[in-house]
Parts: sequence; C-alpha cells; structure tokens
Amino acid sequence: PRKEEPEEPNASMRDIDENERLALLRRQDGSQPNVPPVIDQLLSGGKLAPWKEQEAFSMWRSTCSELARESDFSKAELLYFLTVLLSNYFSEKNDSLKQRAMYENALEVLTLPRHRQILRGLLARNAALEGDIEAAENWLAPCNPKSEDLETDSSYRVSKAEIYTVQGNWYGVLELLGK
Repeated sequence: PRKEEPEEPNASMRDIDENERLALLRRQDGSQPNVPPVIDQLLSGGKLAPWKEQEAFSMWRSTCSELARESDFSKAELLYFLTVLLSNYFSEKNDSLKQRAMYENALEVLTLPRHRQILRGLLARNAALEGDIEAAENWLAPCNPKSEDLETDSSYRVSKAEIYTVQGNWYGVLELLGK
C-alpha cells in the first residue's frame, strides 16, 4: 500500500497570507539546486549520456536499496536527481512505462516531502497526458497546494494546470497560474 497521507503534514503548514507566500516564492527564483557532483559524470550536453545509462541505472538501483534500509539525506538527494535524469532519458525514448516505474519506485523510498511532492506531480502530469484524470487527481491529492518552497509549489501548480488543460478548463489554468 502506498503512503497517502499529506506530503507536508498539516501541523507544519503555516497559515500565511497568499501575497506573502508568493513574495517568498519569488525570492527563491533563480536559485539553483545543489546537484550531487556524481551526476555531472553521467551527463553529456546537459542530458544523460547514452553510454552512461547502465551506470546511472545501477547507481539508481543501489541507492534505492540503501534508502529502503535507512534514511540518509545525501542519498535521498542523489536518488531524486538520478530519478529525474533517468526518467527524462526514458521520456526521450518514448518509454513511459519505465519512466513511471522510476517515479513510483523512488516514491516508495523517498521520505522528504519536497521529493515526494515533485515526483507525485510528475506522475500526475503523465497520467493527465495519458487521459487518466482520476489517476492524475489521485497522485496530486496528498500534495500541498500552498507550499512555501518554489520547486515544490511549481510541481503542484504545473501538474494541476496540466489536469485542467486536458479537461479543457482554461479558466482554471489561468486562475491557477496567474498572470
């Protein structure tokens, strides 16, 4: 059974004015995530080098196994970035099943709300693009729609906008994304 409780526990969510929250998100704009250095060794032209696919996948599998045994922030960050890197690679190869498997397996061992919400957003977008709105909504349901972290908030809003787009709810898209 999947963990379905909210990704950011309600107790940790502040009651913050929406304008204040948006200002906080704007201040984060332009900051770059700290990518684990090992990821650079797998890249060519900003993408996973095709000749590094097996190495990256092997690293991903071993990191999943390690995280299943014990929680470790640096390994969680590595798994998150490996998951995104490999899923982008599989997306370019039109292998949506492998891409989804990467997301779902990583979701099983990642515990940080930021990682989990971003992966749920990716799963929701993929489900929406496949036309499965119910699955998309279910993937997004435990996510925080008012996160104070820019990447996490963006994942939710882009995912919800994708669902609205597939439904033809243009007003919802504009209301959600703003100007």
